Amino acid sequence: MGILSVMIQGDSRTVIKKCQTIKPNKSAIGVIIRDIQNKKEKKYYERERKRTSRERLQINSILNQREDGGRTQTKGFFEE
Repeated sequence: MGILSVMIQGDSRTVIKKCQTIKPNKSAIGVIIRDIQNKKEKKYYERERKRTSRERLQINSILNQREDGGRTQTKGFFEE
């Protein structure tokens, strides 16, 4: 059974700054900050991976249009 949410009381700006820094945090909430940073990096990686596949599809569609001279075939006729 894991923890679903954590409430940190105190100055939220300080917590946000600690989450954004790269330096290791040695405060009382350092472990929680490290967990937040790890989850943030994982979500960023997944988002980048999804974006890459979408961009690949767009590039393939552009290349396919260039191969047929920029024309698309619709119901037996070519439209320019």
